[in-house]
Amino acid sequence: MKFTKLLPYIFGLALLLTGFGYLIDSDEAYANFWHTVVEFSVITLIVFSVLSLTVLLFMGLRILVRAVCRRKMSGQGSEKCRIIF
Repeated sequence: MKFTKLLPYIFGLALLLTGFGYLIDSDEAYANFWHTVVEFSVITLIVFSVLSLTVLLFMGLRILVRAVCRRKMSGQGSEKCRIIF
């Protein structure tokens, strides 16, 4: 499946976005290092989840549009359905 091949890239993007967020963050660092590690992990997990759901949504929409297009093209009309996917 195409989605499973994208997961490492999505996770890498989530790590990069979280790291970039920590670089530009103006808050003071926590006294406890493990608190920072837990917060970084949770934020990365949230960003990964949002990105994964977004990719799944667009993949589902792409499948839906293709199915509708094929249905129109197999009908009586001479309409051509062009998709930019």
